[in-house]
Amino acid sequence: MKNKKLVYILLPLVLIIWGLIVYQVKTAIADEPEVIGLSNEKRDGKLSQEIQQQEFSLMLNYPDPFLKGEKVTRTASPAQANRVSSRQKPNPVLPPVQLKEEIAWPNIVYNGMIVNQNSNAKIAMLTIGEQQVFLKINSIEKGIRLLRIYKDSVRVELNGQRKAIIRN
Repeated sequence: MKNKKLVYILLPLVLIIWGLIVYQVKTAIADEPEVIGLSNEKRDGKLSQEIQQQEFSLMLNYPDPFLKGEKVTRTASPAQANRVSSRQKPNPVLPPVQLKEEIAWPNIVYNGMIVNQNSNAKIAMLTIGEQQVFLKINSIEKGIRLLRIYKDSVRVELNGQRKAIIRN
């Protein structure tokens, strides 16, 4: 009996609290924003004129609070910084960096791998263009060098550029 009375008291209390939470969320997400303090009466133009006429100036002659005990060195003004003295050497002009040419790779397909049971040597089956070839590591066929063999891909090199070919 004691537990039943407690349920009858706590259940309405929980429903009231959740109802308040839902109400607060709904009012926060309401479509119409609340407009507070607007009136149709004309305001005095004197107040806005006074605010526009005020000018402020900053007094920057106080010590820096973050540089306690340290000496401050003054930097040159922008006009002085742009001047180049006769003693200074101008920055050398570097030659433009040449980008590597994009190599036209032939159509390469990785078909799989063969492992020799006795020597554990791996051989990759590749299709280069229309020709099927079998390559060991570091062997070259049609200018393409096989670097590494994995279960799902191979690493190949053509004229210094490397590429990974994934098994389809």
